[in-house]
Amino acid sequence: MALKVTLRIYLFTIICYSWYPFAIAQETTPAQFGKISPEDFKVKVSTVDSTADAMIIADVGESAIIANNKGWFSIEYKHFRRARILNKNGYDIADVVIPLYVDGADQEKLVTLKGNTYNLVNGKVETTKFEKDQLFTDKQGKHHVIKKFTLASVKEGSIIEYEYKTTSDFLFNLPSWSFQGSLPRLWSEYTTRIPQFFQYVFLSQGYQPFLVKENRNSMVSYTVRDQTGIQTDQNAVSITANLSINHWVMKDVPPLKEEPYTSTLANHLSSIQFQLSGYADPLVPKKIMNSWPETCKQLLLDEDFGADLDKSNGWMDKYLSSVLSAGQDQLAKAQAIYTHVRDSYSCTQREGFYLTKPGLKNVVEAKGGKSSDINLLLTGLLRHAGLDAWPAILSTTDNGYAHPIYPLMNKYNIVIATAAIGGKTYVMDASNTQLPFGKLSPDCYNGVARKINALGDPITLVSDSLMEHKVVNIRIVPNEKGELAGQMDTWPGDYESIRIRTAIKTKGLSEFKKKVIGDLGGMFTLDELKAKGYSSPDSSVSLTYNYSFNNNQEHMLYILPLQQEATKENPFKSAVRNYPVEMPYGFDEVINVSLIVPEGYAVEEIPKPVQVSLDENRNCMFRFLVQYDGNNIQLSSRIIFKRAYFAPEEYANLREFFNLIVKKQGEQIVLKKI
Repeated sequence: MALKVTLRIYLFTIICYSWYPFAIAQETTPAQFGKISPEDFKVKVSTVDSTADAMIIADVGESAIIANNKGWFSIEYKHFRRARILNKNGYDIADVVIPLYVDGADQEKLVTLKGNTYNLVNGKVETTKFEKDQLFTDKQGKHHVIKKFTLASVKEGSIIEYEYKTTSDFLFNLPSWSFQGSLPRLWSEYTTRIPQFFQYVFLSQGYQPFLVKENRNSMVSYTVRDQTGIQTDQNAVSITANLSINHWVMKDVPPLKEEPYTSTLANHLSSIQFQLSGYADPLVPKKIMNSWPETCKQLLLDEDFGADLDKSNGWMDKYLSSVLSAGQDQLAKAQAIYTHVRDSYSCTQREGFYLTKPGLKNVVEAKGGKSSDINLLLTGLLRHAGLDAWPAILSTTDNGYAHPIYPLMNKYNIVIATAAIGGKTYVMDASNTQLPFGKLSPDCYNGVARKINALGDPITLVSDSLMEHKVVNIRIVPNEKGELAGQMDTWPGDYESIRIRTAIKTKGLSEFKKKVIGDLGGMFTLDELKAKGYSSPDSSVSLTYNYSFNNNQEHMLYILPLQQEATKENPFKSAVRNYPVEMPYGFDEVINVSLIVPEGYAVEEIPKPVQVSLDENRNCMFRFLVQYDGNNIQLSSRIIFKRAYFAPEEYANLREFFNLIVKKQGEQIVLKKI
């Protein structure tokens, strides 16, 4: 009987392999399940993080693609972890969750599980074993199952360990591995075993060095059968295939802790992920991962995404007649359509890039929907008005980076609208009622977005491309009583204006005024606050404060010239940072101060000027100028950051730069009564 083209694995692989795969030069995995001695309780964490509540002594994982009894392949995943609890705050490491996925007959299954808690009592190790009745199952919806348990007899100083094995029918989901997390890891090790039938893209990230990073090949034999015919010994064929074994180890990995100006920690964890790009059946190649043009074509034909964009959509003629005016150029049309959609539709959820229901007219009838509904409607209206408009997908900062090359769709979480006008691409998000035309919220500037057109053109959206401009003028003069009074005029940048508008819209002007009073502190009394431009996102916000000083009668007057606009503390507290600083945007802040010394007072102390640059290119600069002529003091502070991203090796200088800013902007003018 002839062997058909379509083959399926029928018998398990002939060659077996061990759970602990490699000997690593002079070092090996520092722990194995069930092997414990009093010496293991002497391990200290001071070299990694002396403040930790718990530490992971060994974290060892392995994923292997094996033949199963269904005539195909499965993923076998093994995970062993041993950890030490250092204080009561570390007890939760004994709470273990194992997520599983089920889809019809295909499933992820927990095959084996064991665990121990070890305590050192009078110099001897006491063992409390995990019992099966401590395992609980929680079904979460149709596809998700959670297995969870808590190891018993946990106290300060305990060592816990567990080891489990799962099998999965979902070959697209080769388990990822994090070498780093919220706790220090003294040893983190991962191995994959992948036969030549499967091609995966390896995506690694992070800033910690590998102790071991190696690949070797082995040969494995499989017995396959022709599943289209009668299963007999005559239609069984033996196939020898190459097995690629990859092995990674990191040692003494510090915890990754949340620091100011971080997009999301997930972007910086030292980890490795996998994406299935193709497979053979087992000899006939099949491509899984599309190119961007192929992916875009599918999306544009999808009724839940772009199918409506190229339809005649005759109903839009009447719709747009009330939005557009005769004689408008393309930019004016785009601005009018964007403003209308932004102000007319309510956003219920900012997530996903598919329509809630097929058909853009359903969005109009619902008067809103998800951000994807609103922005796909915006794109459709722009196209119907004759503009070169396309949707684009991106990943926000809290969702992590999307890969700049591969179309890994699970890495994207929102859709926006784009329009090419006069050689410039305008980006729009009409789901945010506070955004002016052509602006996205800062969390959208997270790498490469993809325009969903014929080629899937990339759009670079990075925080370095944003510049926030702010100007503050402060005038301090004696009033008619000879007492000091101040006026501050503030023109905030676009994103600070959005925050002000949102605060006033949410809580009202009176609550906003209370916050201003709190910011002024006890040295001042707010006499009047005027706010302009806060009712419309398309207007510029300006604020005017009039206030009086509360220490006018004192012998010595201590005046903080920049007042509440001064940078009061350094945002960078940690002495060391192992991942980048990611500010939401660059900025140019100018604060001008004019002070008239009141009669009867003389200048006792005044700040000295300084000018310093963070780098040779003067991309980041601080300038503090002071002029004093008789009773007139002029002061100007300017901070310029022309970029927003700083590599870990730049952190020390950046931190010291902010220390200087805080110190200088906090210096006072001292007036002495004469």
